[in-house]
Amino acid sequence: SGDALISNAGEIGAGGVMTAGTLDLTNTGSVSGDVQTAGSGDTVTNDGGTITGGINLGGGGDILTNNGGTINGNIDLDNFNDQLVNQASGLITGDIDLGEGDNRLTNTGSAVIIGAIAGGSGADTLENTEADITGNIELGDDLDSISNSGGTITATTISTGTGGDTLLNEEGGTITASITTASGNDTLTNDASSIVGD
Repeated sequence: SGDALISNAGEIGAGGVMTAGTLDLTNTGSVSGDVQTAGSGDTVTNDGGTITGGINLGGGGDILTNNGGTINGNIDLDNFNDQLVNQASGLITGDIDLGEGDNRLTNTGSAVIIGAIAGGSGADTLENTEADITGNIELGDDLDSISNSGGTITATTISTGTGGDTLLNEEGGTITASITTASGNDTLTNDASSIVGD
């Protein structure tokens, strides 16, 4: 119980949004304060709006979409298989914790992620297409995949855990970072692009 369906085109104040169950939130206005749930299968869509506060979603198949909006706060997707899409010049300024599970992060369409990105164990997929990431990237164990297609990743470090990880830099993409991989049969492909590191 405690599920919530919320469509906000105005202002939600400092209390933010908290639910005991599953949350379905569409925001085209502004939310000041944290967005926090205890349920599973949450859907949060920030459609040109602004969320100023952290986002902490319950453990279980969550989907967070930032469509041309701004999220000023840290994001914690908790455990299980989650999806985060930042697109259409969307801006995320805080750190992103993908949690455990097979998670997917897509950053595309001139979108920008400023904070660090971390993933736990599980086969994580990070796709950066004609967009910018400026924070460090640290993915956990298992078969992780990072692709940078025509985008820019400017970080101090990119690191992956054990497992057969894949890093693809293509279509004129630029990566400026020190890249570290752990044990496993890893693959790095640099196709007509630039990688500059220590």
